[in-house]
Amino acid sequence: MTITSPTGHHAIWGAMLFVVCGIHSQDLSAAEPGSVNALFGKKTVEPLPPEQAFQVSARLIDPGKINVLFTLKPDYYLYKDKVSLEIKGSPGVRLLRADYPAAITKQDKSFGPTQVYPKSFEVHGLIAGNEKNSSPITLVARYQGCFETLGVCYPPQTSEIKLNPVNGMASGKLPEKKQP
Repeated sequence: MTITSPTGHHAIWGAMLFVVCGIHSQDLSAAEPGSVNALFGKKTVEPLPPEQAFQVSARLIDPGKINVLFTLKPDYYLYKDKVSLEIKGSPGVRLLRADYPAAITKQDKSFGPTQVYPKSFEVHGLIAGNEKNSSPITLVARYQGCFETLGVCYPPQTSEIKLNPVNGMASGKLPEKKQP
């Protein structure tokens, strides 16, 4: 079968028709998303779930000091003004101060020049009222970020981390992610 084209590229059109006709509809219906692109040598890039893209962990250095680590996957960033910490559910215990590292300025398509954290970072905090506390305290971390590659931004995220004042470590499993 010969297909004529205005430019006379019969072989190219014939090859394209062969490739398209060679893909059976049942193969496509059973295929995973992005697999058609894989047939043509393209890789599909999908954003990670927020709990994989942004991870938060914390530890008490002593009753009055806390370190919080935000671990970001490559090509993800957090907005500096959307990162916050607080302590809840522990009467008399409060976060006095949180020292955030310097951020960089990024030209955001929606917000213009914006301060962001483009890689993992640590926040150092001072806590008051925890000196004689033996009950676990709950640290609440709020943050919002984006996947640079596709320009996809996530809704605000919240992680609650229970910390044991006796040994300074997070209790239980990995921090729980919650959306407000």
